[in-house]
Formats: sequence, C-alpha cells, structure tokens
Amino acid sequence: MALLGHLWPRAVLVAFKESQVEGWSVGYQASLTAELHKETDPRPAFEASSTLTETDGIGVTQVERVPDLGGLAHLLVMEDNAMRLKVVEGGAVVTLGLTASMTYYGDEDGEGMPDAPADPELLPYRADLISDTRAVMEALKTD
Repeated sequence: MALLGHLWPRAVLVAFKESQVEGWSVGYQASLTAELHKETDPRPAFEASSTLTETDGIGVTQVERVPDLGGLAHLLVMEDNAMRLKVVEGGAVVTLGLTASMTYYGDEDGEGMPDAPADPELLPYRADLISDTRAVMEALKTD
C-alpha cells in the first residue's frame, strides 16, 4: 500500500489503442484509478454500489460480483460501451476501466457518411480485465 500513499488521494493512468474499420476508427481506452481513504471506510458505500442503476449520469446495465478479488469487487457494464471493475481493499478503492469508442475518418464522396459498424463488444475482454486487476492488486501489496 506504500504506492497508494504516493498516489493519494487519487491517481489515474490511461492507455489508448486505435484501429481502422471501413473508414471508422475504433478506439479502446483503459484507465486505472486508485483512491486512498485515510479517514473513512469506503466499504459501506462500495457495498451499496452493487445495486447501482446509474453512475456519473450513465446507466449501468449489469453489476456482477467478482469473487476472490480484494475485500469486495464489482464489475459494472455501462450503457456507454464501457466496463469498470471496482475493488475495495482496506481503505483503498481501485478501478480498472475499459471503454470503446468509434469516430468516422473516411472520405465523404457526396453520398454522406456510411452507416457505422456495430459497436465493439467489450464482454470478450471481461476475463482480461479481471486478471489485470488481480495483477494490479498484487503489485500494490508487494511494496
């Protein structure tokens, strides 16, 4: 937890990957947020989040408890094509998020913009999100 002390009260890391599909750019963004609560226990508010239907003004379509990860962990699937895995461990709350977005960069040859392909699926990355979060939690404990 020494790393979190350096990051207090909050740290955010972001990574981005982009690919092209028929003039459409498909981007994936991963973000890691760590919050350290020195004065209050975040667990009661965290436990209440298992019944969320909205967070930050964005609808939550699915909340799933992830066993054997931290003190308590929830995977949230959001309406805006994002997933967040939130973990509480002691006074720390760690969130690893994955978001997909699409932007059109092709040429418009007088016929207008073509229909967008289907939104990228994030659920195939569920297992990776969980294993990466486990690795982050282990790394935070080893200091």
